[in-house]
Amino acid sequence: MRNFFRAVGAAIWYFFIYFIMQIGVTLIFLLVFAARLGFGKALSGQAPDLDSIQQSISGFLTYNMNLILLVSGLMTVLTLVLVFRSRKKSFLRETGFSKVRLVSLWPLIPLGLALNIMISSAIELLPIPQEVLESYERMAGLVTGGSIIVQVINAAIVTPAVEEIIFRGLIFTRLKKGMPAVIAVLISAAVFGLMHGHVVWMSYGFIIGLLLVLVFLKYRSLAAPILLHISFNASSFLLERLNIEGELIYAILLALSAALAISIFVFIMTVKPSASEKNDLNKPD
Repeated sequence: MRNFFRAVGAAIWYFFIYFIMQIGVTLIFLLVFAARLGFGKALSGQAPDLDSIQQSISGFLTYNMNLILLVSGLMTVLTLVLVFRSRKKSFLRETGFSKVRLVSLWPLIPLGLALNIMISSAIELLPIPQEVLESYERMAGLVTGGSIIVQVINAAIVTPAVEEIIFRGLIFTRLKKGMPAVIAVLISAAVFGLMHGHVVWMSYGFIIGLLLVLVFLKYRSLAAPILLHISFNASSFLLERLNIEGELIYAILLALSAALAISIFVFIMTVKPSASEKNDLNKPD
């Protein structure tokens, strides 16, 4: 029981660092924007208008959300590095990074693409209520603002790496020390899904979270789920530019991508690991 509480406490602590960093960076951005907005209105002699201020803040967040997430992600990693250094521990070891043959990682790239196509097609075909779809599109619009360079760096590189460090490298590995591995897998995937904040994101976030943990366990290195996550997120930029339309096209894409994803995943899970990949997952204190 003592190990259980220690494991859960450690997992909550690392999630708290991640969460509070996002909130803190967002508030700092908002305070700077509000100060500039108020100063500008004061200089122009305009009276404060609540509706105008709300619209300005909404537009600011929509345009800068990728930058906010990018900064908060980097700050989270820096904070964790400093925390582990203060405890005289290795950040890479504590977060589950270990040596892995790069050539063995290649199936994760097409797997990420196939999963993205499968989920995107399913969303188009499933009878999801219109109001749910509309709210999903509004939420998705928050992470498509700003320059394309910032979008790509954040969504396709920084966010996948940071989320894997937190949810697989820290939360899952800590939970696994205090409870059966299956329960740790389910809890870490559930937290990962819930963190996304919308019922559509939460639904497939849980499924993707399960796959990411299984890939982590298979390769015994955090590099593997990071690459899969990067491939999944980066595929969105490609799919957005294909301009796919029609239920028949989506049905074909769903069938093909599902078959491809299942085939690749089975291949990954059944391939015998090399000698260097047979080391156990790091078991941090």
